[in-house]
Order: sequence, then C-alpha cells, then structure tokens
Amino acid sequence: MNEPLPQSPAPKPRGIPIWAALAALLLLVVIAGGVLAGILYYSRNEERKAQVAKAELEAKKQSAAVAEGKVVEDAKLTAAKNRQEEALGDVRAATNALQRLMVTAESVRTDADALKASDEGRRVALHPSLVRLARQLYEVNLPVLPSSADIASRLEAARRIEQQIATAAGTTFVPGPELTGEVQQGSAWAGDQTRKADEIRTLLRTLSQEAKVRVTAETVTAASPTLEAAIQRLTAAELSTQQQVATAKTEEAKKAATETVADAQAVRIREDAQREAQRIIAEAEAKKATVERELAMKKADQVKEDTKTKVEAETVLDEARMIELRKKAADPEIQRQLAPFTTAGSFQVRGKKFVRAYDNTPLSLKELQAYGALNTNMAGLQRLVDIATANADKDRPRWRLNPKFWPTKPETLEMVKQTQLKLIELGPALVEMKLLEP
Repeated sequence: MNEPLPQSPAPKPRGIPIWAALAALLLLVVIAGGVLAGILYYSRNEERKAQVAKAELEAKKQSAAVAEGKVVEDAKLTAAKNRQEEALGDVRAATNALQRLMVTAESVRTDADALKASDEGRRVALHPSLVRLARQLYEVNLPVLPSSADIASRLEAARRIEQQIATAAGTTFVPGPELTGEVQQGSAWAGDQTRKADEIRTLLRTLSQEAKVRVTAETVTAASPTLEAAIQRLTAAELSTQQQVATAKTEEAKKAATETVADAQAVRIREDAQREAQRIIAEAEAKKATVERELAMKKADQVKEDTKTKVEAETVLDEARMIELRKKAADPEIQRQLAPFTTAGSFQVRGKKFVRAYDNTPLSLKELQAYGALNTNMAGLQRLVDIATANADKDRPRWRLNPKFWPTKPETLEMVKQTQLKLIELGPALVEMKLLEP
C-alpha cells in the first residue's frame, strides 16, 4: 500500500515586518522632529542672547559717551575757572595800582600847590637856582602827570572787566587776550605813572631840603615873595631882557640908516641918497636878522642850560630817591620780611630751576626777575612762594605756607603781594647794599 509522502514544513516569512518598519519610521520622524525642534530652540535662544548682548553694548556705549562728555565739560570748567582766577588776580592788581596812582597823584598835586605859597616855598624862592629847578618842575614835570579823570576812566574800565569775569564764574567763559591785554597795559601804565609821581614828590622834597641846606643872607619874612611869584618874576625878567636886546639892536640899526640918508642928501643927488638909504636899510635888516640869530642862539644856549639844569636835577632826584630806598631797605622789619631772599645760602635760582651753588650768597635780583617771581600777577606770586617755601633751602628762613592753598587766605595773599612790591621797589638799593646779588 502506498504510504503518503511526508509534508514539508511551511516556509518562514523573510524581512522586517511592515508594522515594525512603520514603527521605526515613526520613531525616526519623532526623533528628527525633536532634533529639529531642539535646533530651532537653540537658534532662537542664541539670537535672543545676541540681541540682549547688543543692547547691553549699546547701553554701555551711551553711558561711556555721557561720562566722556561730563569729563570734557568738567575739564573745560576747571580750565575756565583757573583762567578766570588768574585774570581776576591780574585785574585786582591793576585796580590796586590805579587806586594807588590816584591817591599819589592827588597828593603830589596838593603838595606842589601848597609849596607855591607856603613859608617852605618862600625859603626856596630865596635861591635863584632852586627857583629855576622849581619852574622846571611846575612847567615840565607836573603837567605830564595824568589827570584824576584819566585815572578814574582807566580804573572804571578795569572794574568793568573784573565784574564781567566775576559774573562768568561757574561757566566755561575764558577771558581772551583782548581783556587780559587791556588789564596788563593798565597795570603797566599805572606803575609807570606812579614812578613819575614819586619822582615829582622826591623833587619837591629835594627843593625843601636844599632850601634848608643852602646859605643866604636873606631871611623869610611876611614880605618875602612866594615861590609862585619868584617863578613869575624869573620868567618875566628873562623875557624883558630878550626884548630889550632885540629893541636896542633894531633901534641902533634904524638910527644909523637915518643918519646915513641925511648925510647922503647933503653931498649927493636925490637918487644917490635914495639908493644909499636903501642899502643902509638893507644892512639894518641884515643886522636885525643877525640880532634875531643871536637871540635864537641865546635861546638855544638857554635851552641847553635848562637841559643841563634838568639833568642835574634828575641826578639829584635819582640820588635822593636812592637815599630814600636805602633808608627804607635798612629798616629791620623790612629786612626781616625779605630774609628768605636776602640771607646768604647755597640754594639759588638759575633761569627756570633751582640749583645748588658752590658759594653762599643772597639770591640774585636778575635771576628773580628771570624766574618770573617779580611779575605782578598770580603766577609771579606763586613763583615767589615756591622760592620762599622750598624745603631744599636749608640756609634761609622759610615761609610756613601751604604751597598750593596759600592764596585762599586774604592775609597770606596780601603778605606775599607786599613782599613782592618791596622787592620790586627796593631791588636796586638791596643790590647796592649787598643784600641781593645783581
């Protein structure tokens, strides 16, 4: 019997089931979506960070610009304040100088007017040479002294500038050269005119002193002529003498011409007489011209004599002024004030710096001027303080001042100003007395 053949087993399916493939694909899609979402989130987060960083950078730039602007503005204000203070110092120095000039000029004019009629002036009038010197003072020296109105006008101009600068305090206003130049010119002018007034005062004092020294047989009485009358008499006498000489010469020439014409009429015909008279008249005119030339030469000689008298007077004036300066410089109190500069020491000023010298000597007037310590402004006062407070100078007395803040005290500022003025005024006398080097 035929046995049935054994059945072969069913074939196993091959490959990934479709449901697994779909699941894997779905998983891949989910993963890809997550990755993409992560990338988008990271990108947007970085973009936000970049925007925040940019905003912070812009804010810092704006803050830095504001700070920089404030620094620049503060620097401008500081520079303007320094310049304003320096300019105010110059203006106040100028106003002080102009006020001193006004007082001095008025005092000199008052003294000169008083001398004309005082007993002191009567003593001067006893000596012709002193009368000539006094006439020189009243006719030449005194008229060039500035009037009170002129001084007041310059003083008011300086005060307007001072008010303008003071009003601008706290602003960036910087006084320009047109203001500072006008102030410096006013200060220099006041100093020059004050020196002229001091010279006239010294000349007045010299006249009085010489009148007391000179010997004469005459004495001062109530009937003695005043100095003003003596000057008028001197001028009138000189003019009268000149006119008499001129008149005498002219009359003599005319008389000679007339006599010559009369003689000619007796011995010559009328025409010859006329020609002779014309000739003589011409000679008279020539003689008159000669007389005029002689008068002109005498006048020139008088001018020369007056000039000589003026030079002598100026010499006496200079010597008298130097005597006054030496006397003032010898005052113990003044020498104490100037001791930081007149005491001998090795610490010296050379140009714009301090040096140590081999010999011990006082400071040099020329070097103080070159260093700028005698300039009449705040910078000059500061240089004077630098010298008098230098710790390196162990030989001379020192000013116990703060080198930076000393101007804030009015009494200290005034002390430094007065010391500088004494050095300027007494400098030549101090050099002559060996208390300063040349």
